[in-house]
Amino acid sequence: MTEDSNAIALQLDTYTIMVHRLYVDRVKDYLIYPLTDGLFTQQEPQRKCQVTILSKPSADESFDHEQNLFHLLLFEGIQRPVSKIHPIARQNISWLGRITHRQVISSYSSVLTSDIVRNVWTTLKKEGDFIPNSSNRLRIDCYPRNLVPEMCRQLQLEACRDLSLSIKQPADDPYGDGPIQFAMSRFKCTHRVTLISIQQERESNGRSKNHTFYWGVENQRDHQDILHLKLNNEASNDLLVVPCNNKTGEDINKNDKDPTIPLSRAYFKLEQVWAEYLKQHQNILQQGSGLDLGASPGGWTQVLVNKLKLSKVVAVDAACLAKRVMDLPQVTHIQSMMEDANLQSYGPYSIAVCDANVEWSELLDEFSSWILKKAEWCLPSIFILTMKFPFKRVASIQQNLEKLTKRLPEQLRIMENVLYPGKIVSSWHRIVHLMANSICERTLIIAFHK
Repeated sequence: MTEDSNAIALQLDTYTIMVHRLYVDRVKDYLIYPLTDGLFTQQEPQRKCQVTILSKPSADESFDHEQNLFHLLLFEGIQRPVSKIHPIARQNISWLGRITHRQVISSYSSVLTSDIVRNVWTTLKKEGDFIPNSSNRLRIDCYPRNLVPEMCRQLQLEACRDLSLSIKQPADDPYGDGPIQFAMSRFKCTHRVTLISIQQERESNGRSKNHTFYWGVENQRDHQDILHLKLNNEASNDLLVVPCNNKTGEDINKNDKDPTIPLSRAYFKLEQVWAEYLKQHQNILQQGSGLDLGASPGGWTQVLVNKLKLSKVVAVDAACLAKRVMDLPQVTHIQSMMEDANLQSYGPYSIAVCDANVEWSELLDEFSSWILKKAEWCLPSIFILTMKFPFKRVASIQQNLEKLTKRLPEQLRIMENVLYPGKIVSSWHRIVHLMANSICERTLIIAFHK
């Protein structure tokens, strides 16, 4: 990093994003954790980049969307460039801006200083190739948002001074009649300035002692790249889901019979596990059948067939499966309750998955007491189970996570003895918060191997 007029130039490919409080941890982990070396390693992945939380909402819950947003600063080295992440992750990112500089100001006010404005103007000219004229239009994005009018006014004044022009800006007009043409629309601007003001230190009386300003500029090419990155609600259009009638299994949209189109949002849970943990173990998985417990309407069965390429998948559920899943030649539907299903005839199984609407502790009890005993299992074998916690309160979720973590060593020991009596077996597990999990869900991945 280098200093220039008290401003520090940040490393390349530094961005700030805004993420809702419900998704901040999983978006952060999704971006910065490298893909694992596989299921059968105990080594935790290492973070390859620095992530700084610039601002976070107050502890009080608020119904105001803006009041529930975290600002994250992502430095270069993220494993998945923001431009290439899955739409289900992009759906939870509200805003993105490039950041190139940082400057700390000792001040009791968040009012922009002439030093900050001058440095932003210099950055805009040098790095953004901005020339005030009728064809260039500048958009200002600031946090807090109430800084936008003042930033526009001050930049207009700075441009007048720099170009030795007389100041024509009325005091009550934030945009003024100066050399800079401003654009409100992000689609119509040729350049964009992103500015974030963060209160970093407070005295005992609560007054802010220091402000840190982060800013960056984008010219038309860079700005268009960000415009083409669909975020938040726009990402939803990339998440094609075609549900079925839950009583008949018939597609609601009869014109679309593609069996690979996801049946529900749940599809993306197992798809993420496949992409991050299972893809390189495809050969191992194909040694046996796949088992989907509580399968209806068949979203996870789709992944087992279409992604994992299993030649035989047994889907167990008393409810019906989607017709386009039932029509897959690899799928056998056992239409019964899980505890009544005859699993023995279709094994051995190399992978079992369950996204049933069963509370996590009850589900683990059922696996220990009877599910594992009703079938023959391959070695290695993999289990992917959705852990559904009973309440959405943060404290309750944390308590259930602690209970689950404490229970797992004994749970794995029991499963090993039931699955492979008399054999020496190692196990691997991880609890993950997938992008498609609800706030009170976690996904438990377990692998057994020699």
